Amino acid sequence: CFLLLLEMFSFFNRLLPFTRSAVSRTLSTHCEMADPSSFANHLDVLIRSTKLDWKISMKDKIISGQVEHEVEAMTESNEVVLDARDLSVDRVLWKGEETSFKYEKMNDALGDRLSISIPSFHKGQRGSLAISYRTSPSARALQFLSPEQTTDQKGPFLFSQCQAIHARSIVPCQDTPAVKSTYEAKVSVPAGLTCLMSAISTGKDTDGQEDWVFTFDQSIPVPSYLIAIVVGILEQREIGPRSAVWAEPSVVESAAKEFMETEQFIKAAEEICGEYVWKRYDLVVLPNTFPYGGMENPCCNFVTPTIITGDRSLVSVVAHEIAHSWTGNLVTTANWDHFWLNEGFTVYLERKINEKVYGKARRFFDAREGFNSLNETLKMILPEHSKLRLNLGGIDPDDAFSSIPYEKGSSLLLWLEQEVLSEGETRQFLRDHVALFSHKAIDTEALAEIDV
Repeated sequence: CFLLLLEMFSFFNRLLPFTRSAVSRTLSTHCEMADPSSFANHLDVLIRSTKLDWKISMKDKIISGQVEHEVEAMTESNEVVLDARDLSVDRVLWKGEETSFKYEKMNDALGDRLSISIPSFHKGQRGSLAISYRTSPSARALQFLSPEQTTDQKGPFLFSQCQAIHARSIVPCQDTPAVKSTYEAKVSVPAGLTCLMSAISTGKDTDGQEDWVFTFDQSIPVPSYLIAIVVGILEQREIGPRSAVWAEPSVVESAAKEFMETEQFIKAAEEICGEYVWKRYDLVVLPNTFPYGGMENPCCNFVTPTIITGDRSLVSVVAHEIAHSWTGNLVTTANWDHFWLNEGFTVYLERKINEKVYGKARRFFDAREGFNSLNETLKMILPEHSKLRLNLGGIDPDDAFSSIPYEKGSSLLLWLEQEVLSEGETRQFLRDHVALFSHKAIDTEALAEIDV
């Protein structure tokens, strides 16, 4: 406990000028630091927008098609390096002309590297990079289910999980949270199945005999780990003016009843952090094989069916994922060394939302439970793994996952609220944090280096 408080005090001694003042300086729209979990040369060439044209084969368990990235030169460059994992690349076009590329297997932790040769590319110039490829049946971001593995056993199912560094297994990309880009998608799926993505639906063509085509648009730049897709037999129930539940037919009614408080959570978060900018907040209840409580994919959050209890006792998971709409999806960690900036802020905000909806006692009960679990975690892990700011050093971020960024990060912010700032200053601190860093990727040091 002493070491935890010492770290808190040291950090917030540097952060205090920001928390007590209006901020006058903004950061770059992408973080100017290398990512130890990525091979991409995003400091030289930056993806600004992405177009996906995918065909889903539920039988072969692959995605095939094309991705087109619009890229911008940050420096003088003659190469684009992208992250990949177990992809089969057929062809690469630069500004419509075929160009050479090199696909290299690197290591099991970080996957593969796709190096693409381009003509001399000057700072500020833009160009299009089109890549024809297909995924592997063992793509780490994808879970294909047979009908027997679903709840209703009526048809096949697919869902993705790209966090932390698994987007590279479904699309060659700059797979680092430091890079945010808009994306559009056209997805062909077998007739009879519904497709959803972490974007706004812009249409569907169900007239085809073999394939139905769905289109999507995500106009707000997002990091690659927030690209998400789900395909299956799904039904929809509206639960609010901007929210719906999607689930297998036998589950959808109970899910809609369970999550009827969703709009209350969104409004409570807006009172704390400002406008909800993502337009839709839909929930997709996945089959039991989904290995997480929830995933904050924008516009279309994924949740496990195990939180449907009939008494809404576990819907704090939804409050957590809603909180990510500001802390994580808008204000994003620059790389996975600084994961606490996503999760510590989000747990803290989740409990503030619960306080508004259920009262102060609920918030501090959850905080006490969280702090107790943190102490238990600290007893079981090595000291170097207990830090908020990690040093992954090229290992798979999933291998360093623990409750530390969640509970130690939120405890740090609660200490700030109770020991350093007034209630009003804490409220202003959160709003300033979101207002300053929205649409950006930041590291821990950024919070303490702001000119005021």
